[in-house]
Amino acid sequence: MERYLCLNMVIDSTETSDALVAFLSAEGFEGFEEEDGRLKAYRPDNEWNPQEVFDELDQRSIGYTLEEIEKTNWNQLWESNFEPVVVDDFVGIRADFHAPIKGVEMELVVTPKMSFGTGHHATTRLMIQQMRQSIKLGDRVLDFGTGTGVLAILAKKMGAAEVVGIDIEDWSIENAIDNAWINEVSDISFHCSDRIEQQGPFNCVLANINRNILLDHMGRIGAVLAPGGMILLSGILEEDLSVMDKALGEVGLKRTDYTQEKGWICIQAIQYQ
Repeated sequence: MERYLCLNMVIDSTETSDALVAFLSAEGFEGFEEEDGRLKAYRPDNEWNPQEVFDELDQRSIGYTLEEIEKTNWNQLWESNFEPVVVDDFVGIRADFHAPIKGVEMELVVTPKMSFGTGHHATTRLMIQQMRQSIKLGDRVLDFGTGTGVLAILAKKMGAAEVVGIDIEDWSIENAIDNAWINEVSDISFHCSDRIEQQGPFNCVLANINRNILLDHMGRIGAVLAPGGMILLSGILEEDLSVMDKALGEVGLKRTDYTQEKGWICIQAIQYQ
């Protein structure tokens, strides 16, 4: 059975937790859980040199342990701790074992399993808030780093004519397909890939990943964006805003707005006219 690693860290603040999530996401960690002054981070037990992570934790004087766990244990952990999420009066996200959420425009039913994207993290909520004003009826939408498929599913339910979701992990794609079926939008096209291979133009590109991946793929994101189209980027800390602005400008894109929550930001950008 495939095994996973759990890095268990002692944290003293939300700011510390958010900084560690950003750092560890770039180091291949794919799931996070915070409770009682501890942050747990999960990643596959495959080829990996942990020394850089250990050095960073030692430099921050953060206590930690690293242990192996079974993949199924992580699935059960996600499910047992998955509480409904409400984003303003716009979207409610719940598991199938929760009662329906009242007072929202749209309700999504998501089984997270191993994938990122349940609405609990600030970056997903920020993306959903921006999507409310960005997705238009008939749009062609690309969700790069789709995870559970929650943003792709939302785009389709908002009236997008075509939605494509990409993720590097095959189990994320399987999870996204299952979630799309549950939400009755099974015509979303999901692909397992580490790059954007689809041809544009897309009216809106969604990418909630992390800074390093966004920087590596910025050129391709800009290349598939339709004239007058919009991109929404998250998984970025507010301190990285200037770096992202520079990268956007180098590929003919310009930031028009950004929102923030707990130090995380969601950038809205368009092509230069």
